[in-house]
Amino acid sequence: MIKKSKIIIIPSRLDSGRFPNKPLYPINNKPLLKHCYDNAIKSKLADYVIVATPDKQIYQYIEKIGGKAILTSYKHKRASDRCAEALIKFEKLTKKKFSIIGMLQGDEPLITSKLLDDSLKILSNNKHIHVTNAITPITSESELHDKNCIKVVFDKNMKALYFSRSPIPHSTFSKNFFFKQVCIISFKRSMLLKYLRMQPTKLEILESIDMNRLLERGVKVHLVKTNRPIQSVDEKRDVKKVLHILNVNR
Repeated sequence: MIKKSKIIIIPSRLDSGRFPNKPLYPINNKPLLKHCYDNAIKSKLADYVIVATPDKQIYQYIEKIGGKAILTSYKHKRASDRCAEALIKFEKLTKKKFSIIGMLQGDEPLITSKLLDDSLKILSNNKHIHVTNAITPITSESELHDKNCIKVVFDKNMKALYFSRSPIPHSTFSKNFFFKQVCIISFKRSMLLKYLRMQPTKLEILESIDMNRLLERGVKVHLVKTNRPIQSVDEKRDVKKVLHILNVNR
């Protein structure tokens, strides 16, 4: 089998309306972004890990810790667009082409290298799958109704049907019935570049969710299920939730 070159790209920006400067906010005496970076560099499959950012402060921080960052436009509304720009720039810089790209959101400190590799491996082994997105069970009714928690419904073949910030499907809460998006999204190169060329869609804009741009155009998004507790940092109050999970899993 021909080796397919892989890269993990971490999109990160300081200008977050819900939690300004959150990538550099300390969690257990380490910036949030570094938790994500340290998990990514433990990947056994990725050839490179880079950070895609429009902010010189983040760029300088990543360079200071010995990592690689790519400066991108401030104009991007979606992380997938930012990653596509960073990929193009990094390929020109290294004179390499990457077959598979894992996008790890810079506010997901609990995503392990194993989950990253599971996502990359599926794309390596399946010619008919072009994009994957991880999911995990929603564990409480409050999380189900949290607009920061992106809910997803899927078919019997683990293909996403829809992503929403509203509770879906309509039902009373029960464990292991509702699922949320985990922001490790992996693309084959051609699909990520195609995404960049696509115009934003109505449901993508209404929900503010990258993956709806693909679903509205009939692109299949294959879901990768994990039962690990995953908590993104959308607002400052989420830091306590992350610390609780980190302490429980020590």
